[in-house]
Formats: sequence, C-alpha cells, structure tokens
Amino acid sequence: MTDDNLQSRLVIAPEHTATSVQALTAAYLLGIILPETRVRLHALDALRGLAALAVVLWHWQHFQLLGTHQLTWSNTAPPLDHSHQPFFWALSLFYSSGYIAVDLFFLISGFIFFWLYADRLGDRSLSVIDFWVLRITRLYPLHLVTLLVVAALELTFRRETGQFFIYGANDLSHFLRGLLFFQSNGAGASFNGPTWSITIELIMYGLFCAVAWFGLLRYALVPFVIFLLGLFIYSKHQNIAMGICGFFEGGLVYYLFLRVRNSVHRPKIFLMTMFACVAGWLAVLAGNYAPLMAHGDFARFILPVNGIALRLSVAYILFPLTILLLAMHETTATTTFRYRYLSWLGEISYSSYLLHFPLQLIFALAIMRGFLSLKTENSDVFLLVYGGILIALSLVVFRGFELPVQRKLRESWKRMVHLSSSSRKQPA
Repeated sequence: MTDDNLQSRLVIAPEHTATSVQALTAAYLLGIILPETRVRLHALDALRGLAALAVVLWHWQHFQLLGTHQLTWSNTAPPLDHSHQPFFWALSLFYSSGYIAVDLFFLISGFIFFWLYADRLGDRSLSVIDFWVLRITRLYPLHLVTLLVVAALELTFRRETGQFFIYGANDLSHFLRGLLFFQSNGAGASFNGPTWSITIELIMYGLFCAVAWFGLLRYALVPFVIFLLGLFIYSKHQNIAMGICGFFEGGLVYYLFLRVRNSVHRPKIFLMTMFACVAGWLAVLAGNYAPLMAHGDFARFILPVNGIALRLSVAYILFPLTILLLAMHETTATTTFRYRYLSWLGEISYSSYLLHFPLQLIFALAIMRGFLSLKTENSDVFLLVYGGILIALSLVVFRGFELPVQRKLRESWKRMVHLSSSSRKQPA
C-alpha cells in the first residue's frame, strides 16, 4: 500500500549448487549478505492492490447507516446485516472479514522494506534523514489533500444532517493531529479514518529504521523476537501489535525467501507451500461460502478456531505463506504468468485506500440530498459504478498527482542537500 516504486528490484538466485547452498547457510548464520541481482516483484504489487480493494469492500457497510438515526459509527451500535449488500453471494467474505487485509498490508510492507532498506541502513549507505524523506514524500502529499477534502465534506454533511458521517471526532484538535499523521482507530477515529493504519506504518518505519541502523537486522533472531513481543501485547494493544507482528513477520518471510531461493530443495518447498496455501484458502472459502458450514457442527469440525484465533491463523500463517509462494513463483525461470499486467493494482493501492472514504462521503451527500435513492447502497450497479470511479480516479491521482509531486519534492531535497554540501566546502 505504501511502498516506493523503488520496490522494483528483487533477488534472483544463482545456479543451485551444493557449494552455493553451504555458502548461503553460512552467510545466514553469520549475518553476511551475499551478492545478488534484482528484478521487480509484480505479484506483491498486485496482492497489495487486492488488499486495498478488500478494505474498500469491508467499508461498504458505511452506507448502511444512511437512513438510520445514527449516522456516526459507534461501538455500541447493533450488528449490521450484510446480506443485502451488492453481490453478497460472491463478496460476503470481504463484507464480513475484509478488515484482515490490513494485516496483509503490514506483511507486504515488512517484506519490501527488509529487502530495500535493511542493508542500506545497516551499512549507512542510506542515511536516516534520506530514508524519512523517501517515506514522507511518498505518503504526505496525498494524505494532506484527502484530509482537507474530507474535512470540507464532513462539515457540509454535518450542516445538512446534524451529524458527522461515520467518523465523529472531527474537531480542531483531531484535525491538527491528522496534519501530523496521528490518527486513531475506533471511537477516536476522525476525518479520513482509514488512515489509522498509515499511522501504524510510520511507527513501524521508525522501529525498523532504528533496529536496521544498528545493524541488528542482519540476524533473523531480532525480527523474530520483535514479532513475539507483538503477539505478547496483542490483546491489550491490538493496533500497534498488528503493525509489529505483520511488519516484522514480513521481514522474516523475506529472510526465508532468501534461503529458499538458493536451496536445492526449492521445487519441493514450492510444492509444499503451494499445497498449504491451497488447503488454507479452500478452508477459508469453504468456511465462508459452503451452506453446510454456515451452521452446525460441520463448520466447527473444518474450522475449529474462531474469533481472534482464526484471525491470527489467517494473518500470520496463511498470508505469509501466500507471499512466499508468490515470490517463489515469480522468480522461477519457467514462470509463464505475467504478473506485471496486474502490478498497476499495487501502484494505485495508496490512492484507492485514501480516496475510497472521501468518495463514499460524496455519494452519501448525494443520497441525503435525494439525488440518489436510499436503496442505492444495495444495488449491484452502484457497486460497479463506485468501484469504476474509484479505480479510474486512483489511476489519475497516482499518475497526475502522486508521482509528479513526489518527484518534485525529492528533487528539491536533493538540491537542498547539494547546496548545503557546496556551502560547507567553500573556504571561509
């Protein structure tokens, strides 16, 4: 969702030999990084884009509050009935569990950041300041624009209805916090509420940067311990724990990929991973869609876990295996599937994630003003129209705003650094 297009290079293995396997094993144990060449992982781009769309579908329930007395989300509100939502027969999994895609965002971010930045921060070839310039120029411009747009739309919505739409903590204090990327989830959510996960991402960047700067990420034990700490605090601090567990397990998946890519047993590992992924996803789909599993003992037999245990199983077992499988598949020389044709989904993932709630607000205003029927929210056609507009708008924003602004800001930063360096070199 939030990584640079610098995510354009990844490891391709040398020829599989016993010597290379032994060398890799020794390097792994000693924390030595072997030379490598890189290509782009389009599969993870596509996966990140699909995760963003899953969150969009999860938030479709926002429209269900229209026409009720309570237009602002509350933890005390009664459970919503998703059965009337568009294409429910096909999309019920996302309507009921799309929020788990946020865990997938963190995992993909961890994989990519360990690959792109861990070594460069560790050997000081990338400074901490430059790292943060890359991140802020990537994230902040669109965040600022959407924050201002949502603030204007929410004030308009409240003037016409007497309530804010969905996120209620829309005061000056929360607006100023939003300017600084401090966003809460739940009862304290404000303005463009989904950006709470971006706040968690930034915290993970800080933790990652600090650990990498001291060279501690050369050892897989360090991210593993941090992952365990995240699990330990999960019940009391779920949001931050989600970020810790996802981000640092994503790094562990990257380390695992580095080992597997050079292994003489790679074909067997690939097949076992594929079997585990297929079995896991079939269980998820069966548990959600099969009529027999919707009620009775059969569901409990197939999926014996529920609630937090099921979420952790999907987030920290099935998702990592899926990422590993896609990475192995795309970097296999015999791969014929062209993932690059789907990578545009990843390119627009940040735009679609930040734009989907402002677009909901616009449609909510249209419904409240009578331009659209209250029944529109349950229309299959409405979902197709909304989705089409969101994707088209995200493409335009990514190519016409995100990339140009990001490029100009980074060029300005380079000029400032160059001028500062030149002034220091001049004799007094």
